[in-house]
Amino acid sequence: MNKISLSRVLGLACLVAILLPGEDLQAQRGRRGRSLGRSKYSRNHETVRQAFKEVVQDARKSTVKVLNTGSLVALGGIVYEDGYILTKASELGQKIECELYDGRKLEARLIGVDEPSDLALIKIEASGLPTMQWESGEVAVLGNWLASCDTTKVPIAVGVVSNRLHSRRLPDKAYLGIRMQRNSVRPRIEVVWPDTAAEEAGLQEGDLILALNGRSTPTTQAVIQRIGRQKPGTPLRIKVRRKGKELNLNTVLRRNNDRSGPMTRRDALLGPRSKIRTGFPLVLQHDTILHPQQMGGPLLNLDGKVVGINIARSGRVETLAIPAKRAKALAEKLRYARRRRKA
Repeated sequence: MNKISLSRVLGLACLVAILLPGEDLQAQRGRRGRSLGRSKYSRNHETVRQAFKEVVQDARKSTVKVLNTGSLVALGGIVYEDGYILTKASELGQKIECELYDGRKLEARLIGVDEPSDLALIKIEASGLPTMQWESGEVAVLGNWLASCDTTKVPIAVGVVSNRLHSRRLPDKAYLGIRMQRNSVRPRIEVVWPDTAAEEAGLQEGDLILALNGRSTPTTQAVIQRIGRQKPGTPLRIKVRRKGKELNLNTVLRRNNDRSGPMTRRDALLGPRSKIRTGFPLVLQHDTILHPQQMGGPLLNLDGKVVGINIARSGRVETLAIPAKRAKALAEKLRYARRRRKA
């Protein structure tokens, strides 16, 4: 057994000893008020993450921190040694900068975006960079250990594969962007969500919806059913009563794909989720606890090979990654498309 393998086995043995039930089982079950990352019995405690230190030894050098006006918005992985980097597209701003593992900060420009996967290819002016090493064999199976890294020497978090490869697409339904008053038969608006067709139309809290596209809507259920039958892109005429006056408003229904939305009370308790967290053609699901700004970086197996690119925090212990084979192919596609444009 070589040095790396022996070290890995010993490290994981320590990990198992920490996580297995024992005389401190009651302490593991209790300790209210402690975050998952602080308790020494949690898998995200530094003691546990240290056991995976060698897993990220090479991968961290091909990982970058993606900054927007100086603030961390995502991670990225170097795909080609001449500065091409994969990252999460929806978090990028106008002024993109990448911080490398050696501390260098370099400006980056956008090369291309694959919207279904929410992946972007960006470019920094550099050469001879270490690149991600993709896993070319079998995709990680249920229960396999995984590690996520940034540029530091210890993983930022570890977890296990929790679901087989699957799609995260939602039905192509129309979405207006309102919540109506509960316990009210009449369709009166309680909330208008920002950046929706409802806000675009000028709907306001307290508006009573009288008709949609010329058809009367006497009840809340009537509004729900009428909108539910429409497709995204359908023009919508909305007649409302506001402070005693009747108004006619117009908008176009948008796609309901849950790629963005308001934070609920549950979200506030469990921590923020990624703004774009579904609609992906194919994802690998794991239970690693990451923050939204830690998306875009590599997901590693115990051999230190990249099995996916973390793309969304969908739940408290539900993180999604674009599988390595697809991510690698998209990087090549985006780079090749740029070459064709220049030719």
